[in-house]
Amino acid sequence: MTTNIQTSVKFTIVALIIIVGSLSLFFRSDIKPQPNTHARNVFLNQNIIEGLYSKLDLEDMNGVFWHVFSQLDGQVTIYPTENYFYFTFYANWRYFWGNMRLAPEERDKGILHFAYFEYNDDPKDPDDFYSEYKQFGPSDGITIKKISAFTYSVTYRNKTVIFRLNQINQIPPKLFALKENEVFISRTWDESGFQFFLIFDKDHLHFMWILNEEDGIPGVFEPLSDEIAVDKLSGFAFYLDRSSQRKILIGVNAQNIKRNNYYDGPFDQLADNYIKNTDLAKYIQQAYPYTRNRINEYGIFTDVQGSRVSITPYYTYYSKSELVDLLSNCHEEPPEKFYSCIAYDYKTSVPPP
Repeated sequence: MTTNIQTSVKFTIVALIIIVGSLSLFFRSDIKPQPNTHARNVFLNQNIIEGLYSKLDLEDMNGVFWHVFSQLDGQVTIYPTENYFYFTFYANWRYFWGNMRLAPEERDKGILHFAYFEYNDDPKDPDDFYSEYKQFGPSDGITIKKISAFTYSVTYRNKTVIFRLNQINQIPPKLFALKENEVFISRTWDESGFQFFLIFDKDHLHFMWILNEEDGIPGVFEPLSDEIAVDKLSGFAFYLDRSSQRKILIGVNAQNIKRNNYYDGPFDQLADNYIKNTDLAKYIQQAYPYTRNRINEYGIFTDVQGSRVSITPYYTYYSKSELVDLLSNCHEEPPEKFYSCIAYDYKTSVPPP
């Protein structure tokens, strides 16, 4: 989820029993605890009500930044790998979502990105919400110091917060082997809490997001068919690729994309801190012809300010029956085109300008 101005299947009882039984072995795993088992994870209605009654000048970007920054602990962790630190708050009887970002190409220059928007549960279009954005730098009284490659201090109005970036070992998957035509790009951590492998198919020129289950199976999966499972919380839909013992992301709920929430897909959580060690831009230009000679190493457009390529090899669904239809149609394709079919991305067919 970024803040930039960016069905149902019927089963018989017998069939469902068979499906659940067949999936039980596939999903069995020892679930490991989250990185911080003592994290504060109880949120009080008291805080919501007091926030709703609070008064905040939403046009005063510096004031809103201080409202958020002043309430941070002395040390915080940015888990999403595109370096977005997300937050929410209530004020003026309204509900806001936002983020701070320490972008790798700008944080050493003392730049911090700050944005927030009024959450809309039923937006009619991508711009159907109030939003604000600002780059904070030295002229705004903010000081950013590099402590190490993955640790930065940010000081504002005599308060200092240590931001710890997510340091992820960038090695290929351990639990399954890549196919001969597949290239490992990076490991990522989405704001949904899911971790993914970004994989590129060099024969058919398309990306895939594959679930990282090395720390146990995240999510609570419900079988949609004997080949598809959907996570209850995020709505992420996965193809159960039993031939390789892996789960491939094939669908993201369209409502979550419209709401711009934490479950809008992993397209905006690339492993930015490691991109210089990859050929990401090369593979983006192979997958999406319209980006050729138009992006930098991060996949940021050089001719469209503030715009970045979204890596979205998955179907945007409104009804779960669409996923069943998608898979059925893909099975009718030649076997060599199956994976590029389930990793659906309309942008692969957009021609160069």
